[in-house]
Amino acid sequence: MLQYRKYIVTTSIICLLTFSYTSALYAGSIKLSWNPPSANMDGTALTDLAGYKIYYGTESNSYSDSLNVGNVTSYRVRHLENGNTYYFTVTAYDRSGNESQYSNEVSLITSSSGKKPSPPKRLRLTKNIR
Repeated sequence: MLQYRKYIVTTSIICLLTFSYTSALYAGSIKLSWNPPSANMDGTALTDLAGYKIYYGTESNSYSDSLNVGNVTSYRVRHLENGNTYYFTVTAYDRSGNESQYSNEVSLITSSSGKKPSPPKRLRLTKNIR
């Protein structure tokens, strides 16, 4: 039974891992949220969920950074370098330290302000000049 405990269900996490862009004040950050699992991989009730870890990096399925965020179901990851694509996934862990498999992966391209410049105005066509 203990061997199954290390495979905490991530099905619930997979269902609703969402993200949103933040305001210009938080440029270079992302808010992730997810649904908590309610069962272990063997189908038994999950009664000792202790928290979550967020894994992320600039390459898909290759996570160079991680954050232990405790027992919360949303978290803002800050200090992301502007102009990069980041990939995120989440795991759940129990009080014994057994960690689930990765949830689904989501990605985001960070921007510096979230604002776009206005388009140029008064575009004209000028005859060929010789």
